[in-house]
Amino acid sequence: MTDVTWLIYAADFVTIWVFLPQLVKSLKTKKTRDLSMPTVLLQILSLLLWLSYGLVKGDTTLIACNAIALPIGIGVLAAKMRYG
Repeated sequence: MTDVTWLIYAADFVTIWVFLPQLVKSLKTKKTRDLSMPTVLLQILSLLLWLSYGLVKGDTTLIACNAIALPIGIGVLAAKMRYG
């Protein structure tokens, strides 16, 4: 492991869990009015692009991280569409 490998793992951890608190709150309160739809869509697009890049490069870390984070982000989008 290199001196900066921990940065990769830290970034992956944050990427995976960035949407989770918002999803939990949205499902609990059924309120998403304050969520910005463009921001949610851009975050999902970012995850899709990173997943695509990981697939092209064969980078299992990028693939796993974004494959886990994407459904959580889609859940936030679904909550926004339902309650928003």
